[in-house]
Amino acid sequence: MSIQFIAFDNTNGAIRQWGVCESLEVLESTDSPHDNIDLMAIDPIDDPPTFMAGYYVDLATRTVVARNTLTVTFDKTDLKADGIEQATMTGLPDCYVTIHGPLSVESTNVSDGTVNFTTDVAGDYEVSIWNPSYYELKVTLHAV
Repeated sequence: MSIQFIAFDNTNGAIRQWGVCESLEVLESTDSPHDNIDLMAIDPIDDPPTFMAGYYVDLATRTVVARNTLTVTFDKTDLKADGIEQATMTGLPDCYVTIHGPLSVESTNVSDGTVNFTTDVAGDYEVSIWNPSYYELKVTLHAV
């Protein structure tokens, strides 16, 4: 009887892949393809893409749990492109923040709960906030 399994990042719990294996014995004897990836058998699921988008592995308990909705406070989403005025995001968990702007893409790892943004280039900036235990949050900042 075949079993379903996931490959997950053992540093943050993000589910990276879903698959089917011949048996639990085969899965347990399979070496992980990377040092930071672990394999784990799961109960059968019908919709792998939805499952992978909605769940992560709690590393403390090694159980699959549902992602939470991320709530972040932005003091403004419209700002002057003068290199002085800034938009501040607060209430962030430890996460990765990526800002896609008209001329560049910048990413940073946030551990203090706050990101300040300023620019001297007018345009829209898409801010993506990612932590595996939350649904990804995207917000657009407008600099004029």
